[in-house]
Amino acid sequence: MTRNKKGNPRQFALIFSIVGLVMFCVGVKEVWESNASKTWPATQGKVLASFVRTPRAGAKRLYSPEVQYEFAVDGKTYASQRVSFGSYQSSRSSDAEAVAARYPVGAEVRVHYKANDPAASVLEPGSEMANIILPLLGLVFASAGLWLLKTSRKEGGAGASGSESA
Repeated sequence: MTRNKKGNPRQFALIFSIVGLVMFCVGVKEVWESNASKTWPATQGKVLASFVRTPRAGAKRLYSPEVQYEFAVDGKTYASQRVSFGSYQSSRSSDAEAVAARYPVGAEVRVHYKANDPAASVLEPGSEMANIILPLLGLVFASAGLWLLKTSRKEGGAGASGSESA
């Protein structure tokens, strides 16, 4: 009994499509929430730590600012690290240092929080261009996967009606 290897491209295409759709959905949710954050209520908070995370030796050189802050809503204290919905990772340490410098330790900051879930917070509300990368990549992956599914179906249909050669 021989194994049909023509099923593998369709499986790959299906997985590609599913991964793309998941990326698209997660990305759209992130864009939606980042835009909604513009209308979130705000409160005062305090910066607990502010530094630049440096990459480990041998790792790709991406620097990211780490800003840890706390704030209170309805008498309950929350802690967070989200500066914005976009990624501040940069190959230049000066970019990450500039973000960290905006939030020195001990500084009072304006924290925007989700009214029905105050644990979800951000210092810089709104969306950035970087936010659309994930849903766009997801759309490309899903489209490519669906195209591969469509073309593999045509090829599979033609091969099924023909005779096999040795």
